[in-house]
Amino acid sequence: KCMNSTQGRVIRARTGFYDFQGGGTVLRCTLRGRLKRELRSEGGKRIYADPVAVGDEVMLTPLDDEEGVIEELLPRRTKFSRRHPGIQEEIEQIIVANAAQVVAVASTRLPDLNLRFLDRFLILAEAGDMDAVVCLNKMDLIDAPAERQELTSILGTYQQLGYQVLYTSIKDPQSIDQLRLVLKDKFSVIVGASGVGKSSLLN
Repeated sequence: KCMNSTQGRVIRARTGFYDFQGGGTVLRCTLRGRLKRELRSEGGKRIYADPVAVGDEVMLTPLDDEEGVIEELLPRRTKFSRRHPGIQEEIEQIIVANAAQVVAVASTRLPDLNLRFLDRFLILAEAGDMDAVVCLNKMDLIDAPAERQELTSILGTYQQLGYQVLYTSIKDPQSIDQLRLVLKDKFSVIVGASGVGKSSLLN
Protein backbone atom coordinates (compact mmCIF):
# COMPACT_ATOMS: atom_id res chain seq x y z
CA LYS A 1 0.00 0.00 0.00
CA CYS A 2 1.04 3.60 -0.64
CA MET A 3 2.30 5.08 2.64
CA ASN A 4 2.15 8.72 1.56
CA SER A 5 0.81 11.32 3.96
CA THR A 6 -2.63 12.71 3.23
CA GLN A 7 -4.35 15.85 4.53
CA GLY A 8 -7.79 15.87 6.12
CA ARG A 9 -9.89 16.90 9.09
CA VAL A 10 -10.61 15.32 12.47
CA ILE A 11 -14.38 14.72 12.70
CA ARG A 12 -14.46 12.93 16.07
CA ALA A 13 -12.12 12.87 19.04
CA ARG A 14 -12.19 10.57 22.04
CA THR A 15 -9.23 10.16 24.37
CA GLY A 16 -6.32 8.98 22.27
CA PHE A 17 -8.35 8.01 19.19
CA TYR A 18 -9.49 10.26 16.36
CA ASP A 19 -11.70 9.79 13.31
CA PHE A 20 -10.01 11.37 10.30
CA GLN A 21 -11.84 12.30 7.12
CA GLY A 22 -9.91 12.98 3.94
CA GLY A 23 -10.54 12.21 0.29
CA GLY A 24 -13.88 10.52 0.98
CA THR A 25 -12.53 8.00 3.49
CA VAL A 26 -12.82 7.89 7.28
CA LEU A 27 -9.95 6.30 9.23
CA ARG A 28 -9.54 5.64 12.95
CA CYS A 29 -6.23 7.16 14.06
CA THR A 30 -3.78 7.64 16.88
CA LEU A 31 -1.07 10.29 17.33
CA ARG A 32 2.55 9.64 16.43
CA GLY A 33 4.57 9.54 19.72
CA ARG A 34 6.84 12.36 18.53
CA LEU A 35 3.79 14.60 17.95
CA LYS A 36 2.42 13.79 21.42
CA ARG A 37 5.68 14.99 22.94
CA GLU A 38 5.76 18.13 20.79
CA LEU A 39 2.28 19.07 21.99
CA ARG A 40 3.35 19.22 25.64
CA SER A 41 5.00 22.18 27.37
CA GLU A 42 8.80 22.52 27.53
CA GLY A 43 8.77 20.91 30.97
CA GLY A 44 6.89 17.94 29.55
CA LYS A 45 3.63 18.83 31.32
CA ARG A 46 0.20 18.55 29.76
CA ILE A 47 -1.06 21.84 28.35
CA TYR A 48 -4.13 20.46 26.57
CA ALA A 49 -6.89 18.17 27.84
CA ASP A 50 -6.56 16.56 24.40
CA PRO A 51 -3.96 17.96 21.96
CA VAL A 52 -6.15 17.32 18.89
CA ALA A 53 -9.75 18.52 18.56
CA VAL A 54 -12.69 18.11 16.21
CA GLY A 55 -12.08 20.41 13.23
CA ASP A 56 -8.29 20.16 13.40
CA GLU A 57 -6.60 19.78 10.02
CA VAL A 58 -3.86 17.16 10.13
CA MET A 59 -1.40 15.21 7.99
CA LEU A 60 -1.90 11.47 8.29
CA THR A 61 -0.18 8.30 7.15
CA PRO A 62 -2.71 5.52 6.40
CA LEU A 63 -1.74 2.10 7.84
CA ASP A 64 -4.52 0.21 6.04
CA ASP A 65 -8.11 0.83 4.89
CA GLU A 66 -9.34 1.48 8.42
CA GLU A 67 -6.49 2.93 10.49
CA GLY A 68 -3.81 5.60 10.31
CA VAL A 69 -1.31 7.67 12.28
CA ILE A 70 -1.51 11.46 12.64
CA GLU A 71 1.95 12.86 11.81
CA GLU A 72 1.38 16.59 11.95
CA LEU A 73 -1.13 19.09 13.32
CA LEU A 74 -1.59 22.00 10.89
CA PRO A 75 -1.88 25.55 12.28
CA ARG A 76 -5.33 26.43 13.64
CA ARG A 77 -7.11 29.45 12.17
CA THR A 78 -9.64 29.63 15.00
CA LYS A 79 -10.45 27.71 18.18
CA PHE A 80 -13.27 27.49 20.67
CA SER A 81 -11.69 26.49 23.96
CA ARG A 82 -11.92 26.85 27.72
CA ARG A 83 -9.90 26.04 30.77
CA HIS A 84 -10.37 22.36 31.59
CA PRO A 85 -12.91 22.13 34.44
CA GLY A 86 -11.92 20.51 37.72
CA ILE A 87 -8.15 20.55 37.23
CA GLN A 88 -5.83 22.79 39.24
CA GLU A 89 -3.18 23.26 36.53
CA GLU A 90 -3.69 25.51 33.51
CA ILE A 91 -4.91 22.92 31.01
CA GLU A 92 -6.75 24.08 27.90
CA GLN A 93 -9.70 22.11 26.58
CA ILE A 94 -10.13 22.81 22.86
CA ILE A 95 -13.72 22.00 22.00
CA VAL A 96 -13.59 22.76 18.26
CA ALA A 97 -10.86 24.05 15.93
CA ASN A 98 -11.09 25.94 12.63
CA ALA A 99 -14.81 26.76 12.88
CA ALA A 100 -15.98 29.94 11.15
CA GLN A 101 -18.61 30.96 13.68
CA VAL A 102 -20.20 30.27 17.04
CA VAL A 103 -23.98 30.33 17.39
CA ALA A 104 -24.70 31.03 21.07
CA VAL A 105 -28.21 29.78 21.89
CA ALA A 106 -30.16 31.08 24.89
CA SER A 107 -33.84 30.58 25.75
CA THR A 108 -36.57 32.96 26.88
CA ARG A 109 -37.84 30.48 29.50
CA LEU A 110 -37.23 26.91 30.68
CA PRO A 111 -34.40 27.82 31.41
CA ASP A 112 -34.75 31.59 31.77
CA LEU A 113 -32.51 33.88 29.74
CA ASN A 114 -29.03 33.78 31.29
CA LEU A 115 -26.97 36.73 30.05
CA ARG A 116 -23.85 35.67 31.99
CA PHE A 117 -23.78 32.36 30.11
CA LEU A 118 -24.33 34.17 26.83
CA ASP A 119 -21.53 36.66 27.54
CA ARG A 120 -19.17 33.83 28.41
CA PHE A 121 -19.76 32.12 25.06
CA LEU A 122 -19.26 35.40 23.19
CA ILE A 123 -15.99 36.07 25.05
CA LEU A 124 -14.71 32.56 24.19
CA ALA A 125 -15.64 33.12 20.52
CA GLU A 126 -13.86 36.49 20.52
CA ALA A 127 -10.76 34.95 22.18
CA GLY A 128 -10.68 32.22 19.52
CA ASP A 129 -11.03 34.63 16.55
CA MET A 130 -14.50 33.42 15.54
CA ASP A 131 -17.58 35.34 14.45
CA ALA A 132 -20.52 34.93 16.82
CA VAL A 133 -24.29 34.95 16.36
CA VAL A 134 -26.78 35.27 19.24
CA CYS A 135 -29.87 33.07 18.98
CA LEU A 136 -32.75 33.58 21.41
CA ASN A 137 -34.88 30.43 21.25
CA LYS A 138 -38.35 29.47 22.59
CA MET A 139 -39.91 32.77 21.54
CA ASP A 140 -43.29 30.96 21.50
CA LEU A 141 -43.22 30.96 25.33
CA ILE A 142 -43.47 34.78 25.43
CA ASP A 143 -46.98 36.15 24.85
CA ALA A 144 -47.02 39.58 26.49
CA PRO A 145 -45.97 42.34 24.04
CA ALA A 146 -44.28 44.25 26.90
CA GLU A 147 -42.13 41.21 27.71
CA ARG A 148 -41.20 40.73 24.06
CA GLN A 149 -40.24 44.38 23.86
CA GLU A 150 -38.07 44.04 26.96
CA LEU A 151 -36.25 41.05 25.45
CA THR A 152 -35.63 42.77 22.12
CA SER A 153 -34.38 45.82 24.01
CA ILE A 154 -31.90 43.68 26.03
CA LEU A 155 -30.69 41.87 22.92
CA GLY A 156 -30.53 45.15 21.01
CA THR A 157 -27.42 45.86 23.09
CA TYR A 158 -25.70 42.87 21.45
CA GLN A 159 -26.77 44.13 18.01
CA GLN A 160 -25.20 47.50 18.80
CA LEU A 161 -21.97 45.64 19.57
CA GLY A 162 -22.12 44.16 16.06
CA TYR A 163 -23.57 40.71 16.77
CA GLN A 164 -26.30 39.29 14.57
CA VAL A 165 -29.31 38.36 16.73
CA LEU A 166 -31.88 35.72 15.76
CA TYR A 167 -35.21 35.08 17.48
CA THR A 168 -36.27 31.47 16.98
CA SER A 169 -38.96 28.95 17.86
CA ILE A 170 -39.37 25.45 16.50
CA LYS A 171 -43.06 26.39 16.06
CA ASP A 172 -42.11 29.20 13.67
CA PRO A 173 -40.71 27.74 10.39
CA GLN A 174 -39.72 31.22 9.16
CA SER A 175 -37.37 31.69 12.12
CA ILE A 176 -35.79 28.29 11.41
CA ASP A 177 -35.25 29.36 7.78
CA GLN A 178 -33.31 32.39 9.07
CA LEU A 179 -31.14 30.12 11.22
CA ARG A 180 -30.59 27.82 8.23
CA LEU A 181 -29.33 30.79 6.21
CA VAL A 182 -26.89 31.75 8.98
CA LEU A 183 -25.52 28.18 9.07
CA LYS A 184 -25.40 27.67 5.29
CA ASP A 185 -21.92 26.73 3.97
CA LYS A 186 -20.24 27.63 7.27
CA PHE A 187 -18.49 25.34 9.75
CA SER A 188 -20.36 26.42 12.91
CA VAL A 189 -20.25 25.58 16.60
CA ILE A 190 -23.63 25.55 18.36
CA VAL A 191 -23.27 26.31 22.09
CA GLY A 192 -25.66 27.02 24.93
CA ALA A 193 -26.65 25.92 28.42
CA SER A 194 -28.49 22.65 28.93
CA GLY A 195 -32.15 22.76 27.92
CA VAL A 196 -32.11 25.87 25.70
CA GLY A 197 -33.18 23.80 22.66
CA LYS A 198 -29.96 23.27 20.65
CA SER A 199 -30.92 19.74 19.56
CA SER A 200 -34.51 20.70 18.73
CA LEU A 201 -33.31 23.58 16.55
CA LEU A 202 -30.83 21.37 14.72
CA ASN A 203 -33.39 18.62 14.21
